[in-house]
Amino acid sequence: MNSLEEKDQWKQHVIDQSWTQAHSLALVDLDGDGQPELVTGKRFRAHNSGDPEANAPPCVYWYKFQRQPDKTVTWKRNTIAENEGVGAGMAIYPIDIDGDIDLITTGKYGGPVIFENLTKTKTNSYKATE
Repeated sequence: MNSLEEKDQWKQHVIDQSWTQAHSLALVDLDGDGQPELVTGKRFRAHNSGDPEANAPPCVYWYKFQRQPDKTVTWKRNTIAENEGVGAGMAIYPIDIDGDIDLITTGKYGGPVIFENLTKTKTNSYKATE
């Protein structure tokens, strides 16, 4: 039996239960520290209002993870955008010439949309550009 087929080889760890309908996950180093951050977002009425919080505002978040001395991992949520969300896909690419990472996505409000990274520091700030 392949080790990936053994059920006891995987354990689920929930990152954030405070919102629903996460779409378009990506791992990318947003803050230049050499470790990837998790980027995801919520769609508005993702499945024709059939999900919990279907009408809650969309959002785009990134999560910073840190390994603790006891080998557990903690996740800190940071907001890229509120009342703007992601669609079924997301691309991570340095669109402009300033050398940082930008996010390109679609959403229920139209698109595609670029979330341009406006900072060079470890604190990120973004703006939506249509």
